[in-house]
Amino acid sequence: MAAVLKGDPVYIMGRTARESRRLTVQAHAYEPATRRILERAGIQPGMRVLDIGSGAGDVAMLAAGMVGPTGAVVGIDRNATILELARKRVTQAGLDNVEFFASDMRDLPPLGPFDAVIGRLTLMYVADPVEAVRALLHHLKPGGVVAFAEFNLVGDSFATWPSLPLWGRMWNIFKRLPEGTGIELAMGWKLRATLAAAGLTDVRLSLESPLMPASNGMPAFILAEVIRSVLPLVVRCGIATEDEVDIDTLEERLQAEAVPAGAIIKLPELVGAWARAV
Repeated sequence: MAAVLKGDPVYIMGRTARESRRLTVQAHAYEPATRRILERAGIQPGMRVLDIGSGAGDVAMLAAGMVGPTGAVVGIDRNATILELARKRVTQAGLDNVEFFASDMRDLPPLGPFDAVIGRLTLMYVADPVEAVRALLHHLKPGGVVAFAEFNLVGDSFATWPSLPLWGRMWNIFKRLPEGTGIELAMGWKLRATLAAAGLTDVRLSLESPLMPASNGMPAFILAEVIRSVLPLVVRCGIATEDEVDIDTLEERLQAEAVPAGAIIKLPELVGAWARAV
């Protein structure tokens, strides 16, 4: 497995079992938007697809269903441990057209060529996204699809209606952390420029943001678990104390604030960008 290259941002969320569950729940919330991005990009049955930053395997499994039994998906991630979970989930889902390898996206073994390269929430953790996309283009067939989806974590990307003080405080805690790690909070906004700088033309875009009633419970779970994952760093940076966050009751308090208000939760915006290689 290739090491994280010097200068790459730190993945501040950790790799605990709880964090893996949070990623799976979050992936479920964004599955419809991700599917639409891949459909618009041109993912079709029979394709051989490379999934970058597979993590627990959600996007790879989605793509596997789209390419069908005549297609195949190869997923890569720098973290070999999380790929064990991905392999287990693929087996449980009965998918035999997916395999995973531990590798850095800029230093892939000769696994191609591929009809498509896809990735969700990966370029925001790369020091030079343009360099990374250029490296990936070498593994594509001529005319192959490139499709990425990234968060916007700036401005009103995440919001509640009506405004909820506790939700706002917790979101601001998270937003203050990535500044010190180098994570690109506006990667979604920068996707088009990134793909264009890598040599792609006619880049298409979409933006979606899941809306859910607080009564759904999923948004409170996701936000609470995000804060749980970053809490050690929150405390070390002096942003908040453990007592101020009170993590073991946070999800319950978020729900208690939002449900009586009939609140609607807007999860962070997911920007899709896609193009075809020359």
